[in-house]
Amino acid sequence: MVKQAKRPLLKNEKILIVLLIVLFSTILYILIFEYESLQLTSNQPFRQSKQQLTTGTRTIKCCDYVACRTELWLDFMNDFYINYDFASFNNYIDTNRCIIMKGGLTVTVTGQGSNLGILGFIHEGTQWYIYRDAIN
Repeated sequence: MVKQAKRPLLKNEKILIVLLIVLFSTILYILIFEYESLQLTSNQPFRQSKQQLTTGTRTIKCCDYVACRTELWLDFMNDFYINYDFASFNNYIDTNRCIIMKGGLTVTVTGQGSNLGILGFIHEGTQWYIYRDAIN
């Protein structure tokens, strides 16, 4: 029986092995140490907020906040703002997909959106969505 010599690992293979070890270690760390803090209960819908989710009449906080007719459009508006795409931002306002809610307005909260950070509410008979930190 003839023994074959092992070929040395190539540079790319070494890099791949290191990346896989780092990825595995990161996932393991998250599962072990961060899993409990990632869990949400029905009594605590948004971890950073001590305020319980309640439906009913609430007010918009002091500053101007964007509200949109769908959660998806609200996410788009957030992306437009972050990326300084004010043409698209203004287009959504001009086409009444979204509005600027003034502070102090009274709205009727209808519940939590599919995203934990979004609330649905009714204002002047229309359903809107807004980020939950905008509502008192």
